[in-house]
Amino acid sequence: MNKKFSSSAVLLVLVLSVFVIAGCGSTPAATSTATPPASSAAYDPVSITIVNATGYLVLFVFVSPVKDPMWGEDVLTEDRILDNGDSFIYILPPPASTNYDIMIVDLDYDTYIKRNVPVFNGREIVFTFDDFDPNY
Repeated sequence: MNKKFSSSAVLLVLVLSVFVIAGCGSTPAATSTATPPASSAAYDPVSITIVNATGYLVLFVFVSPVKDPMWGEDVLTEDRILDNGDSFIYILPPPASTNYDIMIVDLDYDTYIKRNVPVFNGREIVFTFDDFDPNY
């Protein structure tokens, strides 16, 4: 009986060895070298509210980090304008800086600028006629 058990054990080891060896010859599983998506903890969106209290219709809004020498693109959609008293919620793109320059442009292409504005989630930034910049 021991000998039969030993033969069965040897046969089992041989069969398992074939499976192991056959598995070794297969193509290895692909490994991802892509950067995993950032977790929600990596960037908490920061939204600000821009309020038009200039007395004029606003056509464009530009928001740029203080260190950026360019204004970038208008953050209002093509079909959006801000009447006097209207507000616009803007979610800053990652990574959010801490201070921004913000410019709005009215119907007459007059500019109103706030520079080096500290931003934080939920911050309301009100533009009035006092922010008019005749030099821009």
